[in-house]
Amino acid sequence: MNDSKDATGAIQANGFAVGPRPSRSKSGSAAEFRRTLWLLLAAACLHPTTASAYIDPNLGGLLFQWLAPLFALLVAFWSRLKFVARHLVDRLRRKLTRNP
Repeated sequence: MNDSKDATGAIQANGFAVGPRPSRSKSGSAAEFRRTLWLLLAAACLHPTTASAYIDPNLGGLLFQWLAPLFALLVAFWSRLKFVARHLVDRLRRKLTRNP
């Protein structure tokens, strides 16, 4: 077996480090990290950019054609789900209140 130590003190066995991992340097705290993250986010949001977008007046019609059927589908699904749940609860209630 060919074992040796590297600069970190970990034992090298056949090319794989076996032993303690090198310690990470703790240069900053979690509070500093959050503060830096918030500052970067604020800088990104407040950086002025030019808006090169145009919303066509007919975009409302296109959105309506997509969203109205989706809304109708969701309402139908929800009402069917309520109907089935109510039917099962009523059926269970009748079954439990019957006299044996």
